[in-house]
Amino acid sequence: MTKVRCPKCGSLMVLRTAKRGPNAGGKFYGCSRYPNCKATIPFESMTPDLEKIPGKEKWSLIETFFPRTLIDRERFQNYQVRFFETVAVSEDFMEGIASEYIEEEILKAFSQWRIDFPVKESKFTLNERQYQIISVLEKILTRGRITLPSPQLEKEFKETFLKTSKIESSLLFIESLVFKGYQKSQKYLWLDSKEESIFYEDILSKFLGENYKQFVLPQVELSSLLPPNSDVDTTGYQRVDFAIFHPRLEEKIIVEIDGEQHKGHTESDKERDRTLQEYGYTVIRIQANEIQKRSGRQLSVLRSKLSPMEEKFNEKTASPHIEIIKFIHSFKLAHQIQIVLLQVIQSGFLNLGDTGSWRIIADLDELDLFDKKEALLILKKSVADFVELLGKLIKLYSVKLRIREPSCSLFSNYNAGKSANAIYISFSDKFTSDLPTFHVQNIYFPFRIANSSFPAAPVIEGLKKPEEKNLEYFLQYLFRKPCFWEGQYDGITRVLQGKDALLLQAKL
Repeated sequence: MTKVRCPKCGSLMVLRTAKRGPNAGGKFYGCSRYPNCKATIPFESMTPDLEKIPGKEKWSLIETFFPRTLIDRERFQNYQVRFFETVAVSEDFMEGIASEYIEEEILKAFSQWRIDFPVKESKFTLNERQYQIISVLEKILTRGRITLPSPQLEKEFKETFLKTSKIESSLLFIESLVFKGYQKSQKYLWLDSKEESIFYEDILSKFLGENYKQFVLPQVELSSLLPPNSDVDTTGYQRVDFAIFHPRLEEKIIVEIDGEQHKGHTESDKERDRTLQEYGYTVIRIQANEIQKRSGRQLSVLRSKLSPMEEKFNEKTASPHIEIIKFIHSFKLAHQIQIVLLQVIQSGFLNLGDTGSWRIIADLDELDLFDKKEALLILKKSVADFVELLGKLIKLYSVKLRIREPSCSLFSNYNAGKSANAIYISFSDKFTSDLPTFHVQNIYFPFRIANSSFPAAPVIEGLKKPEEKNLEYFLQYLFRKPCFWEGQYDGITRVLQGKDALLLQAKL
């Protein structure tokens, strides 16, 4: 059965029957969050024959329901990039999100981010069973766009950061997190020309303020901007120079910097502009000499379109809420750290066989949010929690690895030295290091981002009988249930061992 999502808030829609009005007795799709969201879609418009739907409505439906594979240039040469749409929050905060109407675009901006990391030959390789463990670990960590951390990590962060017992308004704090962003230092990106660098590093920062980078994507592939079944030929090297997206900006803006290299491609550029405009983008072409002078007609057009956003970018977090902002940020950062560690293992930068030899360095204290003590606590607790989850999985899979506590430190306190098992997770871009560096940056893309999962062969042979205590860890981690009901442990054990199982629930 096809899942239909609300065009207004992105929630699942439910097939309903009209009880009154001119369509009484007829079917329609209504938002599952009614009465908080009252959006509807006529049942007839969901016909699989999209050719019957007018152009704009057809584009809107495809845009709403199909995640995109985001392909964007890596930030630095000899790097690669991976995009995610997942964030962890506390259980109270999750309940707040579920009970309030929070715009779909705000949720996208809250949960989307990227990792840029080096392209290097893997130092450490995984065997087949280790591949399977890491694949399961990834599925647990990325099991939803808005997901929960481990109960233990939630308890520890609540004790550290939160004095009040419950978060009152999810919407207020999500918007504050989205618009404030992380405090990032200037770090020059890999762009195609001097004019592009001036535009990105100098002009845009003046137009939008210090937190602009989350909302500007340089060098996005054309295929990522168009619906998956569009008739446009996107083969070959086709990128737009800059895509400027913001949840509070009605227009999706594409900026092209026209230098000498564009003179021989006038017609193809016009055709591409027409295609982008057809799918709802505003295309602004700026001549290179305008960029060099830092003024001109097209720059003025762009600034006028972005001016409503400048105030939002530069909003300061209200001091009475700083403890809650820290609390929410701690889970988001912990989740990002754990997924970075997953990527580090997948890419062969850390030895999975001995976690005690790991040296994890990060710069959380440079985000203009946490002091050194708080930053180091977040790093240590996040890494320890990841290692505990890994340890429970290898026990389930009967794999022998040395699971020990890794070494964690802030970059500002890091004593440089050669280590084959050290990595640096950079959130602030403030420091340059010889260590393999994994750069984390929040982004906003106005579409759902398709997830690319880590490939692994399925477990063909049944597993050994797991301890009930070990399975209860996953029950509590994933479902927040303290223990199994009668018969559940035996049934799950049979499934894990590759045997048939049938569980019946008594009707109370």
